[in-house]
Amino acid sequence: SPSTSFCPPHHSKKSKRMKVPTPKPKLLQDLLILKATLQQYHPLVIEGHTKDIRNPSIVASRIVQNLQTRWNSQKMTKPVLLISQGDPLKERGISAITRNVGVELGIKR
Repeated sequence: SPSTSFCPPHHSKKSKRMKVPTPKPKLLQDLLILKATLQQYHPLVIEGHTKDIRNPSIVASRIVQNLQTRWNSQKMTKPVLLISQGDPLKERGISAITRNVGVELGIKR
């Protein structure tokens, strides 16, 4: 496959050049389709810790209340895309909070 050479500015020209592959047209097309699809949504990432011992329902309710207040003031019109961190499912912690936020906002899995 065709490739181009790339030499980072902080390296001398005598150092080895890193090979950067040229993306294939199909990959570029797929990425453009993905970008266009994702632009139709409002991304929502809930950040937190797996060892959070607070009641996830209460935390999620506070998050949802704050989000709805902000979204109403900004006239948000896009559907929400809830992005999880991939933490293991537990009764407490960020995975439980994220699940509860999704339920309260009516976001389907």
